[in-house]
Amino acid sequence: MEQNDARQTTAHFEAALYEDAKQAFKDIINKHGNDLYVIGFYHSGGFSAVAPLFNTDWARKTAQEELAGHDIPLLEYTVKWNPSEYLSQHDEGDGFDHSSQKIQELEGSFLESDKELEERWRHTLQAMERVLIRLDREGLFSDGIERDRLTLSIATYDETEQDQFDRIKRLNPESVLVRVHMEFDALISERNRIEREVLEAFESD
Repeated sequence: MEQNDARQTTAHFEAALYEDAKQAFKDIINKHGNDLYVIGFYHSGGFSAVAPLFNTDWARKTAQEELAGHDIPLLEYTVKWNPSEYLSQHDEGDGFDHSSQKIQELEGSFLESDKELEERWRHTLQAMERVLIRLDREGLFSDGIERDRLTLSIATYDETEQDQFDRIKRLNPESVLVRVHMEFDALISERNRIEREVLEAFESD
């Protein structure tokens, strides 16, 4: 497809995601209220793969207790920010049927070179960011709950804590960042330490 067609297809996905997310997030907020501490999108990297991302303090504490005793660095923070540990998320249907259909159409709107695959991925994530920012400005994430307690986030299947936090910084007010930055600083430092150790071990062989 031409570049204009690709942009139009991305816009269609964004519009569908906005409508799906608006209702899905309302339902999640109505059900969990101020027990929520994170909400947003999860994208596994494939198509038909957009789902709501959320977790509650109750589920976080439960997961942390279940993993106690395991050798997991920074267990509390890992459980808090790693979507694979989000017990709450498994209790809900994704509710994103329309946007999942539209994201499949993105597959045909770019050529399959590495450069354009990367561009498609970038367009998808940017659309997800714009939807969260729009919903936040419309007051969805402060309707009946405390906005400062809630972290908006987009997580993907293959990114670092630095990538995740960079996106969180674009999506949230300073009052939220003040609460979470130390946790991400610790996770980022731990990843960097492990990567240094792996590199040093490789170079010493």
